[in-house]
Amino acid sequence: MDNSESILELDLKELEESIEKVKNKLDKLEEILVEEIERVSILIAFDLLGEAMRRAPKDTGHLRGSGIAKVNEEQVAHTEGEGDLTKDKEFIGLVASVINEVVGEVAFNTPYAAIQHEELAFNHQDGEAKYLERPLNEKIEIYQFWLAENIKKRLDKESKGL
Repeated sequence: MDNSESILELDLKELEESIEKVKNKLDKLEEILVEEIERVSILIAFDLLGEAMRRAPKDTGHLRGSGIAKVNEEQVAHTEGEGDLTKDKEFIGLVASVINEVVGEVAFNTPYAAIQHEELAFNHQDGEAKYLERPLNEKIEIYQFWLAENIKKRLDKESKGL
């Protein structure tokens, strides 16, 4: 083996090591990113549940009491009352793991929750229709800002140590 072959061999080894280091750093950044998105998604779900609960029509209080917030199928908040969501947990978990996405949900679980939400003609003495949709639409830019700012801060902080 002449000298040029050993230099080439050394360069390839260094290149492979550099690629592996970059790959490890990207994997770590992805992990940090998902963690931060989950953390902020919990804050968003909690905030949205509170807004929706305050706006939900109130007669007996059962509707407001059936609210629940989850992120990646883990309950992060609930209102005072019974709530039993019957979502397809296996499917949502599969989607979250396959596409590495954070799945958040805020819902109310009474037999009449959807009707109360959708029917604009109902006259509510306390509360309103679209009690979940309206606060989400009103605060979507705030939630996007929360995500963007917190992700940026976390990545700035964590990337210094990488």
